[in-house]
Amino acid sequence: MADHKKATAKEAIKEQRNKEGKYSSESLRANMSTGGGTPIEKGHKWTTEHRVLQPRDPDTGHFTFNADADLALKYKSHGKGNADPISYKQLGLNEDIKKGDVVNIGGKTWVAIGDIPADKVRDFFRHYDPETGEYYSSKEQMPTPDKATIEDAWDKISETVTGAVKLSDFLVKKRGRMSKAEKEGIEKGEKIVGGVDVEKLGKYTKEEISGKLSSMQKGFSPAEAEDQTQSPISEEKKAKNEEFNKKYDESLASVVKEAMGFGGGSVPPQPKQPEQPKQPEQPKEEPQGQAQEPQGQAQGQQKPSSANPNKAPKGLLDGNNHIVAAKVNYDDPEQKEYFDKMSADIQRDPARYNCTPEQAKVLTGKNIAYLAKKGSLAKIAFDF
Repeated sequence: MADHKKATAKEAIKEQRNKEGKYSSESLRANMSTGGGTPIEKGHKWTTEHRVLQPRDPDTGHFTFNADADLALKYKSHGKGNADPISYKQLGLNEDIKKGDVVNIGGKTWVAIGDIPADKVRDFFRHYDPETGEYYSSKEQMPTPDKATIEDAWDKISETVTGAVKLSDFLVKKRGRMSKAEKEGIEKGEKIVGGVDVEKLGKYTKEEISGKLSSMQKGFSPAEAEDQTQSPISEEKKAKNEEFNKKYDESLASVVKEAMGFGGGSVPPQPKQPEQPKQPEQPKEEPQGQAQEPQGQAQGQQKPSSANPNKAPKGLLDGNNHIVAAKVNYDDPEQKEYFDKMSADIQRDPARYNCTPEQAKVLTGKNIAYLAKKGSLAKIAFDF
């Protein structure tokens, strides 16, 4: 018997996912944790940064996509790599879908009116519009719906859609009785349970397809996400974390000051080396044409650890070679190069900067710039 229940593809997808309570949007929203938002400085704890709540995958404990909890995505999703959204895993559509494939969604059959690669299906489930209940993906080149046949519409692309496209526009409800093969495929849990010739579908189905193609052509603009999931922080926790951050900064500044010789010149104080037993002097034969030691180079004077002097960007240092805190901007390419090169010199020869290899690892260009911006290195002469 034909399934005449009026259900859209988006409703069928949600219905299947909600069969197991722990995957429902309600359950995921009730168990969110503080995740994304304004990045917290490395080594620090959360204080005034804007943090938001994110859903977690109940099976792995890892953060998952807002779309899994039926939440909009306010900022572009970074990270998570190729992680599979919960809805995608629950649906089980982890294979390419071809035009004309009969797709099993929750025991109901749908016809795909276009090709959807598996990675594209995954991408649809990373984006959700709470206002319309639609899963969507980024803009794609789409067919023109006013061609003579559906085949022409898919093959002759005339323009690029602006905005996005809905997953539900790729699927139409299959009318009529299920075939024996379809029933057997559903019983086995298969997702692609048959295929049809889209061009030979009935009048009403073709009308529905025409509407889907028209919808694709117009594109889809999800509603602007509201930031309703901001994570709160108590005053007690904030104060405790501020104290932790203060001690961390003081400790880090102390290491930098030691390494830089605290106000020293271009060569910080060198650690004392154990005396070596005297070796008998050997006569030296200098090959003809060899460059002589330039006058003024004091015997035993340390050479810079870098072949080229690390010249500070214009305006970063004042007349005493002290960094002007207000001018520090690690995002500036020239400053980044300057601080990174300073860090590289320290990493290359920690002993020369009076610090251990472990301390040197802490002295990244970003950390040095961070402390300089806070004014923690105000008395150090950066003339090297």
